[in-house]
Amino acid sequence: MPGFARSKAGPIAVLFALAGIAAAWPEASAAQSVRYRIVPEDSEARYRVRERIARLEFPTDAVGTTKEITGELALDGDGGVASSSRFEVDLRTLRSNRDRRDRYLRRNTLETDQYSIMTFLPTAAHGLPNPLPTSGTHAFRLVGQMTLHGVTKEAVWDVELEFSASGARGTATTHFTFGEYNLTIPRMAALLSVTDDIRLELDLVMALVEDARPQ
Repeated sequence: MPGFARSKAGPIAVLFALAGIAAAWPEASAAQSVRYRIVPEDSEARYRVRERIARLEFPTDAVGTTKEITGELALDGDGGVASSSRFEVDLRTLRSNRDRRDRYLRRNTLETDQYSIMTFLPTAAHGLPNPLPTSGTHAFRLVGQMTLHGVTKEAVWDVELEFSASGARGTATTHFTFGEYNLTIPRMAALLSVTDDIRLELDLVMALVEDARPQ
């Protein structure tokens, strides 16, 4: 700058002046940690399994849902997943269009008297922009440890979220076989077959609970 070129101050004084300017400069671009908390009344957890029932010509999907889903996704300033991140689903509250199926699953497959909660602890978010977006729809993979029926394994969820200034909303899906979590495939009268693939789906509405967020 011309002012520095004509200054009679020594090099030490100039360095101190530059340091003062750098310290006072606003850190608008610095990323900050944020937390997205699930809004249960606007969110839903769901299982989907293909089955074949005797009186129907074609296979159909057995679908059970619950709004008993809680937790949050916490992200640090570097775009990493914070250790406080946690999702939980109360499996005792899952309901489908058949009471008999629900009772069977609770007693025999999920054994909810002993294993009532499914827990997912995210550890990494692959493909999520950094700094975090404040608008637009973004797809990424959420990796972590999922505990179901007393078994803990790594799980990968495909997530698509639409971000806004107040939070995010979207979907997350994963799938696995019955055997991966020591689950018994249902065997009931009039049930001809069940596909060995469980699909879990989350419809998420999450509120931003931190005042500060990346600019």
